[in-house]
Amino acid sequence: MLTELARDGKAEHRLARRANALVLLDRGMTPRQVAQVLLVDDDTIREWRTTFEADGIDGLVGFHYGGRHSFLAPEQEAELKEWVST
Repeated sequence: MLTELARDGKAEHRLARRANALVLLDRGMTPRQVAQVLLVDDDTIREWRTTFEADGIDGLVGFHYGGRHSFLAPEQEAELKEWVST
């Protein structure tokens, strides 16, 4: 239960964890050490640092969720939207 709470998915909490990670890195901790403290993977810590270096605070604030492209053709999407509407 406590681990789940520590990994809370609310945007404010996630942003604070990213900021904490960067502060700890700046204070000399390794990505692995920071990951252990924050209960995330060390690759995630490296990704956050890379994002911050490339895009600053704006990069940290953006939670980019990818997805795959639709398997439907535009006509099929239109038909589906019409069907769902009715």
